[in-house]
Amino acid sequence: MSENLAKARAAALNDIKLTDDQPAPTWRVIITDSESPTGLAPVCTGERSDALHMIDDYPGGPQRDEDGVYDCCPYPQIETYSTVWAEYLVELLNADAEEKATAEAATATPDFFQPGHTYTREHHGDTIRFLVEHVSTSPDGRTRVAHGWRNRSWEPGWEPSDSDDFTLWTDVTEDGDGRG
Repeated sequence: MSENLAKARAAALNDIKLTDDQPAPTWRVIITDSESPTGLAPVCTGERSDALHMIDDYPGGPQRDEDGVYDCCPYPQIETYSTVWAEYLVELLNADAEEKATAEAATATPDFFQPGHTYTREHHGDTIRFLVEHVSTSPDGRTRVAHGWRNRSWEPGWEPSDSDDFTLWTDVTEDGDGRG
């Protein structure tokens, strides 16, 4: 990305009062006072937005108004006076948001064991290594269990093991899965 583009993106985010710790909104084309789809705004996520965005007396029955702007809709609402520019800017802003989300996901610290990773922890002064082969989830979705192989520094060889407690484990995976 060019330095000018990075500066322009930062200035635009600053102008709409977004900070780095806020998730970037998903944008949509809106119909503004021009009565044409020439504006853009973040997707409405306000309370009762589904009810507020319904046109009850639409010919043929109630219909959701995807392009309208209502009291529940967040700011900014930007008028471009061009359907082409409105669509382009929505695509550009949503691509930026997706790129930011992808980058954040790549650097996020997992909250549980990851298959193919090796973890270590200390136990009474000795080291335990745990090579995770897969993770399973209980039928009700409440419990996750990592399954794999354990190697203890005071015993030779690997033995089957599982764990549902991620506390105190450190991911030591570098290249490969750590079977060595």
